[in-house]
Amino acid sequence: MARNRMKYEYQIDNNCHRSRVKTQAVLAWVNSKKEYGQSGRRPTTDEFIKEAFRRGSPMCKAGVLEKNARKAAEQYWYTESQYYLRHINVIKIDIITRKATPPIRAFIPIKYSQGGRIRNEDYKSAKRVCASATDSRTVLQMVYSDLIAFAERYQRYSRFFPKEYSAILSAIKKLPQPPESEVA
Repeated sequence: MARNRMKYEYQIDNNCHRSRVKTQAVLAWVNSKKEYGQSGRRPTTDEFIKEAFRRGSPMCKAGVLEKNARKAAEQYWYTESQYYLRHINVIKIDIITRKATPPIRAFIPIKYSQGGRIRNEDYKSAKRVCASATDSRTVLQMVYSDLIAFAERYQRYSRFFPKEYSAILSAIKKLPQPPESEVA
């Protein structure tokens, strides 16, 4: 009998950078489906897409997914091109010994825009970042902030893995905090 006293309600994560109207429509749909709460089953992407395009549904009215095929394709192309560009590495090779350094990202973001996005102009080559004390400090500050955000994001699992989480958090806190960046 005690198990019937439990109710599941879903929420959108704070790191979700989508409009409130769209996220509320998604939540309304997920929370309205008993099969997700009772069994803990995750909705499939096919179910999501079907509901997002179902005429009259809150997700359809909110425009959760782009209905115009051309615009949707352009959004996909933009996302994919960013993905590929983020995964280009660079190595330095000694032309005499032919020894190479380990690969590093070729293009490094030096600033996040509103909503966590990185604009094209906010990427610089690794060579330029390394040559600039200001850009290097900025990147180190971003790395440190990302580590803190990582720890906060996974804090929800700390009750399942208290010893391991505590060790991770302790290691992050022991890192020297980088100097403040001069770039806002």
